[in-house]
Amino acid sequence: MEFDSKKSVKEIFAEIQRYVEKRIELKTLEFQEKGTALAAAIVSNSMGLIMVVIGFFFLLVAAGIGLGYLFDNMMFGFGSIALFLIIVGYYIYKTSRNVLQNKIQLQLTLFVESVLETATNDEESATFSSFRIPDEDADEGEDEPTEPKEKLNQNETN
Repeated sequence: MEFDSKKSVKEIFAEIQRYVEKRIELKTLEFQEKGTALAAAIVSNSMGLIMVVIGFFFLLVAAGIGLGYLFDNMMFGFGSIALFLIIVGYYIYKTSRNVLQNKIQLQLTLFVESVLETATNDEESATFSSFRIPDEDADEGEDEPTEPKEKLNQNETN
């Protein structure tokens, strides 16, 4: 962009204001994109977790029925499954509550970072930010392959 000395100060300030407004609009859209990517990832992972929980529930019901037939008493079969789950839950609650909490927090943090990184990488690949813009101060001949001056002089004499 060439410098136009005829521009008034008001025009320059108007251009700066439009630039700032466009930057704010761009950042808002980037934030919305990252937010929607995070929401989509949360919904899809929640649906997967719900399916796993439902499957585990049916597995426990099948185990209760199986133990009920094995012991000839359905109540004893479901009671033994419930007792097993209570013992496991109490053990987790008493011994590794903080460890489990820290692991879950770490996994959630890694999940959110990976979603945001994916959104950022997708955004960067969609722009032309990876292209190098040549410096205005650079010489035009710098892009050509450089050879030692002696070799150039030898080639010219031959």
